[in-house]
Amino acid sequence: MRIALADGDAEARTDYVKVLARLGHEALAAPTGRRLVGLCRAASPELVIADVFMPDGTGVEAARELSKHRECRSSSSRGATRPSCSARTSSTT
Repeated sequence: MRIALADGDAEARTDYVKVLARLGHEALAAPTGRRLVGLCRAASPELVIADVFMPDGTGVEAARELSKHRECRSSSSRGATRPSCSARTSSTT
């Protein structure tokens, strides 16, 4: 599965890419919400995972922007018309 992810923390991005690759997925990473949107427009992932709090916009804002772009609505083997999106945060405050 092609998975796009965004996290403002470089170490977290690297860890996510490594774990997803070990699980057999193609992981593409971006440091900001805006870069995530561009990455998704170019790569048509099946799943998008975004940190809620990032430089240059939140994961929720990126998900909203992605929903506006037809090219971001990938056609997966499961018949989905656009990628699943997940916004998360590691903040405890």
